[in-house]
Order: sequence, then C-alpha cells, then structure tokens
Amino acid sequence: MLFFLLAVVGNSKAQKFGETSTVVLKGKIENSITTKIEYNVTKNIDFEKGTIIPDKNGTFFKTLVIDNNNQELLIALGKTRCQFSVFANDTISFYWDDKHFEKTFTLQANNQERANTLKKQYQLITTFLPLYEKIGKSITADRNNINNIEIYNRINNLFNKQANEILNDSVLSPESVKFLYTNHYYDYSAQLNSFGLLPALELTLDNEKRRHFYRLDTKTLSDKLFWLSYYYRSYIYNRVHKRTFNTYELSEERTGFESEYYKAKGEINSIMLFHWFAAKNIATAFNSGKTFEEVDKVCQIYFAEEPNKFLKQYVINSRTKVLNLQAKKDAPVFTLLNEKDKPVKLSDFKGKIVYLDFWGVNCAPCIDEFKNHANDIHEKYKQDVVFINICVDTDTKTWKQFVRKNSLGGINLIAEGWTENKVCIDYFVQGLPRYVIIDRNGKIVDHNAPRYSELKTLSQNQSVNLLDRLIKEVE
Repeated sequence: MLFFLLAVVGNSKAQKFGETSTVVLKGKIENSITTKIEYNVTKNIDFEKGTIIPDKNGTFFKTLVIDNNNQELLIALGKTRCQFSVFANDTISFYWDDKHFEKTFTLQANNQERANTLKKQYQLITTFLPLYEKIGKSITADRNNINNIEIYNRINNLFNKQANEILNDSVLSPESVKFLYTNHYYDYSAQLNSFGLLPALELTLDNEKRRHFYRLDTKTLSDKLFWLSYYYRSYIYNRVHKRTFNTYELSEERTGFESEYYKAKGEINSIMLFHWFAAKNIATAFNSGKTFEEVDKVCQIYFAEEPNKFLKQYVINSRTKVLNLQAKKDAPVFTLLNEKDKPVKLSDFKGKIVYLDFWGVNCAPCIDEFKNHANDIHEKYKQDVVFINICVDTDTKTWKQFVRKNSLGGINLIAEGWTENKVCIDYFVQGLPRYVIIDRNGKIVDHNAPRYSELKTLSQNQSVNLLDRLIKEVE
C-alpha cells in the first residue's frame, strides 16, 4: 500500500482547508438548443450547484472557485451526464453539436496529459455508469433472494472490467492511471460498504501481477489520499458514519450523538481527518431529526478541541442557520409555481397548519414516503392541515410528469436549483427528504418534523404527535 500511495501522491504539496483556486470551463455549441448547463462541483466538506448560460451563438465561459485540491465536477452536457476530476488552475474547453452530440463531442485541457485523462473519464462514465447503476438496482431488487457472495461477485466483476479499461490504456501517463484507479477503487468500495459487505469482502483485481502493484485497501486512513481523491473522502465519511470497522469501546458512559462523536474520534487516528469528519457530521446532524440541544452539546465539545478555523466556521454557519429556524420564529415566506404554472404563496394559507415536504424525484426515501405513507396522513388530517410538497432536485418538465404519473396528493410546487433556490436557502434544505411544520400564526414549530411514516407509527401506537397538539390548541 505504501509504495503505491507514494507513487500516486508523491509530488503533491501540503494542503490546508480554506485554500481555493479556480477552474475555467468554456465551450462552443453548434446548432444550440441548450438554454442552460447545470453543474455540481464537490468541495472538501459539501458541494456547490450552479448554472452556465450559453449566449445566442452557443458560446459559454465560466470560472469556478474550487477548494485547492482535486474535486469532482458533475455537469450536464447536451443530454449526457458527465463527471470529471478537476484540478487547480484547469482550463477545459468543450465543443459539440446539439444535433449530433455523441458524434461531435470533444474536449481539450491545459496540456495533453490532462486532456487524455478527462477524455478517459468521459469514456468511463458513459460506458460504466449505466452498468454501475443497473447493478445497484438489481442487487436491491434481489436482496432477499441472493447471498453476500453473489452480491460481491456482481460488484467485483464490474470493478474488474472498469479497472482493465483504466490499466490497459496505453495513452494515459502512469500517474493518470494510478489516479483514475484510486478513484475507481474507492468508488466501488463505497458500493460494497453500502451493502454491508466490508470488511469481510474487499475488492480483488483478477490480474495477480497487477494486484501486487496496484495495492489499495479499505482500512487505511490517509491524509494524503484525502487530498487526492473525492471518492476516498466520500468513502471514509460513510465508512466512519456507518461505523463499518469501529470496534472502539468508550471508557465512559455516553449516549446518542455524543457517543457517535467519541466513537468516531476513537477510530480516526488522524487529527486532520477527525476534525474534518466531525465538522461534516455535526453540520449534517443540525439538519437531521436530532434535537438542537443534543447536537449543540457535541458542537461545543468540538469547538473546545480548536479545529481548523475554516472547519469551525463551517459548523458555526450551519448552527446559525438552524438557530434562525428554531421554533416560534416566523416561517420564511415564499412564492412558487404549481403544476399548472400558477404562483402559490405561503401566505395563502395564513391561519392554517402547514406541513412542508421538501423532496426530490431522485430521492428513494422521498418516493417511499409518498407511495406507502403520505396518503394515510393526508386523509387523517385533511380537514386541519395543508400539505405542501416542494420538489427541489429536477427541472419543471420532469417534475410535472412525475406528479401526473404518481397522482401526488397535497399542493405540489417546484423549486428548481435546490441549493441555489431561495426557499431552500431560507429553510436550510441540504438533505432530502426534509419536513417542516408551521402553526396557524405562521411560526415554525418544528424545522425537522417527523416523516409521514413516523407520524403514521405514532398514530398506530395511539400517541399524540405535534399535528394533533396544534389542532387541539384551538378546539
């Protein structure tokens, strides 16, 4: 592991949180029917969404500010989902004809090595992403009928096919091969982890000679790999969050989120990695179903450890946003379009209890809540509660088709752009699904309200929930 790691990152300079650089995206679209180009770019601790607007001639130019190490750019070019690793000071030039995208698409970069790497990533994403997603769906569908070995074989076989595409490429430099293989290894390791196969079953290269040279593992905690690869960062966060390898026993009795914090601290032997993980985990917890008091207790413990200023400020910002949504504060107003393109205002429902559901067409838990639980809750509270579903993760056309096809109840609104949309910013919507309850006076009473399924369980257990209490306040 050590030799391969040094070969991959041996020339990298020391990195620090908070350092930034730029990436330039530019291009030309012939016969352009593209009105906007949407993208996501990762950061070391979250991500940023944006839109590029080509001019009437199909020309576009955008300078992105990225964290000063390798990040991932997810971008919709034509009708194709693309993903590229972008480096500090990259300039990437795209060209395509909207009438014949696949035949005409090309790209260039600062130098030939970068161009070769980006072209290889384009080939890999268009060839293997559909297969990767298909395997994930097939395993989920067959989960009750197949054992762990069968799941492992499906993932490991595709891993080897894609690995061979990388390792057999004679155009790429050795450094680019090692970089792409590292990303590939931790991407597929994350899939193994998601199905609960780690640490018992790890990826294995079929080629024994290559297996010796391209040697990585899922147990290594490395600051150098952290700065090198988004896929490694993502894998490590989810591995520690799920406590896949965690055997650390606490010496003191701790419960809840505080227990999670100290168990992670016991597992992660790098101060830098732990401070990063804790910042991301605390910020996420502020936007989850945990109480503010429970998360804030851990937040103060974290601050006392004097983390990097950038990480500390990130947590402070998340904490402040949640404080602004605390109970009995005025709910942020909004005006959004419904499926008939009519504007709907929150103020239209003044004097009524409102249950906001922020959801997405690509969010499996969101869809499950709609299909299996929402109708029961809508029916029970239809006289007293207004249910407003706000879709945030897709375009208006796709959203309308989904609403019609699935006959979604309640009031359906669209907030395109997610993290860029004001309603999502105002309500601090970072993850989906997300639920908010607003009382008759327009005050937020729960900014992390129970899901439909949780409300249903409370009803079945004859327990009184927040909606019941709000209804009874005026009876």
